[in-house]
Amino acid sequence: MAIEKRLLEFTDDDPAEVVAAVGGLRDGEWVNIEPYVDEHDLEELRERTPHPLVRMFMKAGAPIPLGTIMRTGTVLSIGLEHPHAARAIPYLRDSGVSTPREWKTKQDHPRRGIVLEVATTTAPEELIAWIIGAGRVLGAVPIGRRWTALVCTKG
Repeated sequence: MAIEKRLLEFTDDDPAEVVAAVGGLRDGEWVNIEPYVDEHDLEELRERTPHPLVRMFMKAGAPIPLGTIMRTGTVLSIGLEHPHAARAIPYLRDSGVSTPREWKTKQDHPRRGIVLEVATTTAPEELIAWIIGAGRVLGAVPIGRRWTALVCTKG
């Protein structure tokens, strides 16, 4: 079955369209969320980013945070790739972005990022707000109010 992709742009104070997309996810579907990064900031990032061969051996992940919300059967996973070079969940907690106690940490790795398992009854607004808050804290680029979401659904 083909995967249909739809790109949405939203602001952190008006995620209604993305909330609806996350709420409607079925088995095997996902949404990728990342900040909109200004062209000037991208150029600056390119200038200070090491060569790909060097980055292979670095502890940190991608400089622009990428959040993913995926539904697999009765499980909802939330992931975040980030450039923080240490375990991120304690750092997030110390920075004021807490992970709800009911969410199970499946992975907290410097290069591979964070993976959490959450109840399918978790409000989509809560998931999106967590990705935005964590992305702001962990990102290596200035993050404004604009975001993009790539909604991937079965055709």
